Amino acid sequence: MPETLAIVEMGMRAEMDRLGVISHNLANASTPGFRREIAIARPFGGQLTARLEGLVASGISPLDAGIARVTDDRPGSLQHTGNPLDIAIEGPGYLTLVGPEGALYSRRGALQLAANGQLTGPMGLPVMGRSRPVQLDSASVRIDETGAIWDGDVHVDDLAISELAAGSDLEPLGGGVYAAPGVEREASASTRIRQHHLEGANVSVMREMVLLMETMRRFEAIQNVVKSYDDVTEQALRTIGDL
Repeated sequence: MPETLAIVEMGMRAEMDRLGVISHNLANASTPGFRREIAIARPFGGQLTARLEGLVASGISPLDAGIARVTDDRPGSLQHTGNPLDIAIEGPGYLTLVGPEGALYSRRGALQLAANGQLTGPMGLPVMGRSRPVQLDSASVRIDETGAIWDGDVHVDDLAISELAAGSDLEPLGGGVYAAPGVEREASASTRIRQHHLEGANVSVMREMVLLMETMRRFEAIQNVVKSYDDVTEQALRTIGDL
């Protein structure tokens, strides 16, 4: 029976983690460039008993089995803003940002001009150009579909648009910014930049609400299993006490 309780606890932890993912998606439904996360249950594989014994032997509590988080790469809809420093990326690319410990990535194209003339993105991080952070004299620039930045007839710089290597895991850092341990490469020729636009979050509030209700029902079902187990145990103890 202890194994049964461990399995039930794993199920409850997985549903709680799933609720956290859904809540995060709903909270960012209006965040430009946000990529929703998908909660996927980690497969047991083989017999449940062997799986539990393997977890304990490796020093991992069964409660930590939980779920895996996968980033949904489907694009969001484009919204016209008219702001010259708003850009949307059509295709698989990401803006390259200068983080405190290396390159970071984002599709949140609501850019701003800092007081020192640097072009900045989410969290105030500098936006990379060809070889250094983009430096501008004015916010009234033209950004063409290749990412080239023009101030009148003067070519100022090119946005560094990165397509992450296949299999790269995106680690969300908040604010639409991601770290990626995979090796980056230049975006494919199909990637285009749309100035005066922002990409909306790829979150469907209706879909997330449906997932929320389904998750709550599964959690309640697991709670009922625990209650039934407690009732059986209590009845067994009473029977033993009457002997």
